[in-house]
Amino acid sequence: MTITLTKEQQDKLLTWAGRIAASEVSGDMEPSGYRLEISVSSYGYDAEAVSNGNRLELGTVQVRLI
Repeated sequence: MTITLTKEQQDKLLTWAGRIAASEVSGDMEPSGYRLEISVSSYGYDAEAVSNGNRLELGTVQVRLI
């Protein structure tokens, strides 16, 4: 399976994840990372990133089964 995000989605995700990691490191914690959730429906595929209760909606993504 290949999941493709747009450039804007990638930038949004990396900025969001970077802020969380910087906050954790400054609190003397190891960065926890994030989980990427893909929802599948008859309308398409949507992505959301999750980290320690924080959620970031990324919107529609392309999914290709290989």
